[in-house]
This record gives sequence, C-alpha cells and structure tokens, in this order.
Amino acid sequence: MNVTTAIDRFTRQLAANGRSAHTRSAYRRDLEALARWWITERADSQAILSLKLRSSPPPPPSAQSLTSARRR
Repeated sequence: MNVTTAIDRFTRQLAANGRSAHTRSAYRRDLEALARWWITERADSQAILSLKLRSSPPPPPSAQSLTSARRR
C-alpha cells in the first residue's frame, strides 16, 4: 500500500466515525505534509523518534502533587 492510499483509507475511516469535513481535511493536510517531509528529508526512524520526543507534552502532575498544592 502506498502513502496516498493509506491517507485515503484513513480519512474515509474518519468519515465513517462521524468526523467533520474540517477534521478530515486537517488530518489529510498534516499527513500529506509529513509524507512530503519524509520523502524529501529521507528521514530515518531515529529522526521520527527525536521529533516525537521533542514535541511530546510533559506528563500530567500526579494526584499527590495536586493534593499538596491545594493544602497550601
């Protein structure tokens, strides 16, 4: 399966799940941009992992730290 087919299938599944046209368009745009980047940069798995690690949000605070913050 090529990338274009995979993106088409994914966006069809989004439609089947009731996602709006705007949501499907946004996903398609982002996935196509990722595919272009992948092809032009010839990225390897380490580059993707690095990108994911840099863009991951911090973990949520623990319940204990929230409780202690309320006591102050």
